[in-house]
Amino acid sequence: MDGKIIRLSVVGSTNIYTSNLLSQSGMKEWTVVVADSQSAGKGQRGNAWQSDEGKNLLCSVVLFPSFLKSNQQFLISACASLAILETIKIFGVKGAIKWPNDVLVNREKIAGLLIENTHRKGLVDSSIIGIGLNINQMEFPNYKWPATSIRKALGGLEINLEDVLVVLMKELRKQQMVMKSNPASLIQAFNESLELKGEQIAFQTSSHLDEGILLGVEDSGELILLVNGLEKRFVN
Repeated sequence: MDGKIIRLSVVGSTNIYTSNLLSQSGMKEWTVVVADSQSAGKGQRGNAWQSDEGKNLLCSVVLFPSFLKSNQQFLISACASLAILETIKIFGVKGAIKWPNDVLVNREKIAGLLIENTHRKGLVDSSIIGIGLNINQMEFPNYKWPATSIRKALGGLEINLEDVLVVLMKELRKQQMVMKSNPASLIQAFNESLELKGEQIAFQTSSHLDEGILLGVEDSGELILLVNGLEKRFVN
């Protein structure tokens, strides 16, 4: 039986809350933790995820994808990214994926993912998919990057958050089935929706800056750039 929806007013982070609950008492698959506000929302690389209270969808979903090998864990990110793309499309907004864990609309950030996995015996034991999806927020003065929302992209039309959650969970289930039955098609769809594919981009590593044409993403999640006529691969 599927897990329940746990609704919170304010929480430090839905991912941290979910992780603590999972480790203490266990949870059913597809349990969803939803919060109106996060006081310490987590983003990639230790960044904070900022959101006006009650304006956006802040949630974490629990999966147990033990059919995935540990080196296939990027498929979870592809699955969630595509589910978000399909969700916003249903509400009338066309987006694209920015590798590895963001969704953009007109090159402005509309959603971000923070995926935290545990592993056992070479398999993915559990996965917490943290999603921040901007829905009704119209201004983003404290963001470090250009940002948008469904409402902003639609010219001010207010959207019901519960409706978005229902659609998102439906789309996530669809993509999870594809991830299980045909992972190659999942990566193909991810690459077809990849922002800046075929364009010249710069990629900053810890030691230097590489510039090249973005070719796509490997099944493992490595980014492929054509640099001076040679393919180079980069990890997140």
